[in-house]
Amino acid sequence: MERGRRKVRVGVVVSDAREKTVTVEVRDVKRHPKYGKTIPVRTRFHVHDEENSAHVGDTVQIVETRP
Repeated sequence: MERGRRKVRVGVVVSDAREKTVTVEVRDVKRHPKYGKTIPVRTRFHVHDEENSAHVGDTVQIVETRP
């Protein structure tokens, strides 16, 4: 199994209210397909955190896994 093909994203923890789960917001910039203007895009991921070690404001690196 090659781990190099998994997407790695860096984001900021925006919520740690749940048990063993945090919400991570990943910010990115993409270009509008027609006009070419850069548009900020934010995506939120619900991430498993076994030790409850991440808190709001922490910068974390997340890696995708198989479902």
